[in-house]
Amino acid sequence: MIEAIDPGEWTCLEAAVDEAVRKAAATEIMPRFRQLAQHQVVQKNGPHDLVTVADRLAEEQLTVALTRAAARLRGGRRGGRARRRRRPGRP
Repeated sequence: MIEAIDPGEWTCLEAAVDEAVRKAAATEIMPRFRQLAQHQVVQKNGPHDLVTVADRLAEEQLTVALTRAAARLRGGRRGGRARRRRRPGRP
């Protein structure tokens, strides 16, 4: 079941995604812009579907960052972590 994200969580998630994309662009994409050798560019599915070393490195960085952001979001929500069950008669 998918739970709704409250506005505060949504804002935090948006900020994490924004930061991750900016960091990947700054560290992986822009330093290699127009600097790649031919062997660093490969065809994926056809002549107009190209993938570069920069694309793959940025994707790896984004995967790590977004996985962490999702884990933080789930960790603060009900069901994200194991909770202690109350025993009858105990607070």
